[in-house]
Amino acid sequence: MRLHYVSIVALSIALLLTGCSSSLWKPFSFTKEQRFLHAMVKVAKDIKSNPKYHKMALRTPAKKLWLRNLMYKLWDKQITRKQFIAKGVAKYPKRKYEFTYIADAYEKNKFTFQKWIGSLIPASLKP
Repeated sequence: MRLHYVSIVALSIALLLTGCSSSLWKPFSFTKEQRFLHAMVKVAKDIKSNPKYHKMALRTPAKKLWLRNLMYKLWDKQITRKQFIAKGVAKYPKRKYEFTYIADAYEKNKFTFQKWIGSLIPASLKP
């Protein structure tokens, strides 16, 4: 048991001396893709809890990719909310409610994600 403790202390000192431990204290950073996927999961949860939302028939990989790319453009602010809804309704005319709901859910979850990320940063590291 004492040998185990000594090994841990020795490893800790070695990390301190080499500077490796400083990387442990850097704020965690999500990639852009991870932030988008997190937003997609939140929107999907919102959709599942909405009884008025009717699932779109996206049976082919191409249709699924089309919607994912459109959602990414909305999330990344490459297109506006109105453009997102217009492009969606142009392809699926009977799904205006669904595209509007998705656009609103992204807006709502954007602020939730920013608040969650802020909670991960220790108060001592915040500006």
